[in-house]
Amino acid sequence: MRLIRFAGALLLLSQSACQGEVPGQEVSIDVDQAVESECNAGEPQPSLQEGKFSRDEKNAATESFQIDRNTRLVIEHFGCAHFAERYIFSFSGSDAGKHDMSFRLKRTADILRNLPSTELSKAQHATMADAIQVHTVEGSDVEYIPLSEMESMEISSRDIEGGFVVEVLYQVVL
Repeated sequence: MRLIRFAGALLLLSQSACQGEVPGQEVSIDVDQAVESECNAGEPQPSLQEGKFSRDEKNAATESFQIDRNTRLVIEHFGCAHFAERYIFSFSGSDAGKHDMSFRLKRTADILRNLPSTELSKAQHATMADAIQVHTVEGSDVEYIPLSEMESMEISSRDIEGGFVVEVLYQVVL
């Protein structure tokens, strides 16, 4: 991280040199502020109309929503040079005994389609659900799903005590 900040500071230093700074003149740069101002992603916005949304820091936030008695969703928003959201679906109760991957993916896609999405997130959630559904029908072992030149998803699932978790990492390269 410090190397990236150093590279950003060098870039700003070279830019200031090209903008008419006097050679030998001392230039001070706040590296943290310079890197923060160069962030492409902007501040995270809620994906859901319901639930709890809290900013963890300038470029990170957490959103949580209880879908039903046995299903919970946590969305982690983060990124700077890229924008990402990690959707963590936790299933327990009657769904807990379903260990078939196609069941897990179908259930995840169904939930994404029916989320109380904000206007900005509706199309994204539909795209994610469609891509998961296609891979579920094909029966492939899903790990990485390209959506476009700039968008992709990574999916993983694991068992937990009393249930299972499906994680969907949605990424956009800016």
